[in-house]
Amino acid sequence: MKLSFLFGAGVSIKSGIPGIGDITEEILNGNDFGEHTDGNFYQGFSKNVYLERIQTWCIWIKQLIDDFYCKKEDNHITNYEDIFYIIDQIKNSESYEFENPALFPLLLKIESEKKKIFGCDLNNEQISKLIDASLSYIHCVVWQKINKRIVYSDQFSTLKRVIDEGIANSINICSLNHDLVIEDFLRKNNLEFTDGFKLDGKLGFWDESIFISESETTHLLKLHGSIDWFLVQDKESREHLCKLPADAEPNCIYRIDPRMEYSTLNRPLILIGTFNKILNYSYGLWEFLFQKFKEQLIETEYLIVSGYSFGDKGINIRIVDWLRLPISKKILIIHPSFESLSQKARGAYHISINPEQPSPWKNPKLATIEKKFEDVSLAEIKEKLEI
Repeated sequence: MKLSFLFGAGVSIKSGIPGIGDITEEILNGNDFGEHTDGNFYQGFSKNVYLERIQTWCIWIKQLIDDFYCKKEDNHITNYEDIFYIIDQIKNSESYEFENPALFPLLLKIESEKKKIFGCDLNNEQISKLIDASLSYIHCVVWQKINKRIVYSDQFSTLKRVIDEGIANSINICSLNHDLVIEDFLRKNNLEFTDGFKLDGKLGFWDESIFISESETTHLLKLHGSIDWFLVQDKESREHLCKLPADAEPNCIYRIDPRMEYSTLNRPLILIGTFNKILNYSYGLWEFLFQKFKEQLIETEYLIVSGYSFGDKGINIRIVDWLRLPISKKILIIHPSFESLSQKARGAYHISINPEQPSPWKNPKLATIEKKFEDVSLAEIKEKLEI
């Protein structure tokens, strides 16, 4: 039997990882971050006027999004993923990376209201730099707010029992989280897993072939990156994706490994935003991870989903496609409140995964448990999956 897990941010709350609302509040109104000379923003640095302008800009973007959903009579609560997506669109259109003529009225509005938006009169070059800085700021706040010492990870104890009992001959763990909670649990319980990195000295180096050579081992796919993934450059100017130790300083990577010189960005490789993720899934590392996720689903008979609100259109498409395959037998969704999930989930969830009743079509492959993942027993899972 082939079994896959898909975990979202909800499973990390028990470990004290802040939720999307808390991080959004820090980004918009926090006073605990300041800009460093390396272009990043760090916790504990003094807030300055420049950061106030970035926050004013982010608040303006949030209001823009709020107005849209209000007009649509949608109760959506705007978060940092929404804000990042809009700002990223503006940047990509202005740089002609993904130009979008439909954004032209918004760009004109920004030009005409720039004093109100930024709190001062900036020229076009200054606005462009501030837009870049705002993306960096959101990235840095997300990274550092979830970069916590893991003191609890036993919410995954049921996962260990699944592995220990040998219920499945193949297990895949797919995570949309940037934190290190799952890794902490697996290591603490001496559960072997492959995440695509090969240890060489104190650094882990990305090698996608590991997923093939260690095909019998539990695979951990972090589809949106991780707070310990960094792009580093060696002394021959070659770039590597590395997994850094928890106490490493990215800008002093040479102290850990003399073969390396510095980290290209000095911040981790994590994927942020809403619909921009779909574009990212089409190239580079993200393309490989997304394709690997697709391949693993093609071989999966049972899929267990928890902590995920079905808000990622790319992930939803893969789940819906998997449900149509003859191999798929059951999808088990574990969530503490299906009423709340229904309000947050996107269309694919309501149409193809869990249609609202009364409905002419009920998904026969769907099973649900209305609990937090940490409160679910192995017996309940086996009963729902009918195994």
